[in-house]
Amino acid sequence: MIHFTLPYPPTTGNHTTGTNVGRHYTDPRIVEYRRIVWLRWVNMKRPHIDGPVSIAWRVTTPDARRRDWDNCRKVIMDAISPPLKPSNQRASFIDGDHMAVIRAESMVYLGASKTNAGVEIVIDGIANEEGK
Repeated sequence: MIHFTLPYPPTTGNHTTGTNVGRHYTDPRIVEYRRIVWLRWVNMKRPHIDGPVSIAWRVTTPDARRRDWDNCRKVIMDAISPPLKPSNQRASFIDGDHMAVIRAESMVYLGASKTNAGVEIVIDGIANEEGK
């Protein structure tokens, strides 16, 4: 089981933004959030789960505004995917076909808190069809 406690992700209209010269860049707040996730993962001694997983989310927003959970979830998933790849760089966790890897997902909204906004994530391996 992997247990992450993260700050609430930055919310932007576009994670990747274009410039008038045709170049694209990632919003600096998203880059910083990915760095925070990476450092937390390193401090946890780099845990990894192979195969199908279930993910439980417990979310506290920074204020009572209406939020688009799919956009927040995408920022978090993009941030936790790279650290959880196996050492051979084949994507067996989260990257790739999400329907095959993430078998169960639940989200509990805990309300709004300016001081305790964040996301608690529990990722647990589940047995696949072959019983592995």
